[in-house]
Amino acid sequence: MLAARLTGLLPPLEPDEILEVSMIQSLAGELDHGRLTDRRPFRDPHHSASTPALVGGGHRARLGEASLAHLGVLFLDELPEFQRGALDALRQPLETGRCVVARANAHITYPARIQLIGAMNPCRCGYLGDPALACSRARGCAENYLSKISGPLIDRFDMHVDVPAVSPADLDLSAPAPEVREPLPSPPINRSSPA
Repeated sequence: MLAARLTGLLPPLEPDEILEVSMIQSLAGELDHGRLTDRRPFRDPHHSASTPALVGGGHRARLGEASLAHLGVLFLDELPEFQRGALDALRQPLETGRCVVARANAHITYPARIQLIGAMNPCRCGYLGDPALACSRARGCAENYLSKISGPLIDRFDMHVDVPAVSPADLDLSAPAPEVREPLPSPPINRSSPA
């Protein structure tokens, strides 16, 4: 949910950026009724996406999710569940801002200047650090889970944020009781007559 809101926090597209984003959507057949778009793209492919689906390729050298997210956000939920090769294929586009698709019958460069956001659980079961729910092999489970992401890709994330679990008590949205204030005492009235 937080990742999806990021496009609204980014600055509006400049006129030349509107044209770039609209041309990419037109190539992909996703331009809405042939109208230019002024919205930054947000793409969130499923973790089963292949390398060509992420960076482009296939028989016709099609656009990948990285190019479809050009000037916007590419969100990869459950990051370690993606194929390691597909994730590593994102390293060069993150460095250069473009995806180069080379095939026997085509050599095409697509733009891919993106904000990459990844989300993952601390381990496969998701309960690392929870004394009541963590599995018996929590530490090793976490190390194996994180090892699915290569070090060079992790280095390309500028910020890492741990989000702790929310307790049921934190979700209680009942209104707090109104604060009752005692009235302030009135100042004493001086009834003595002047001398």
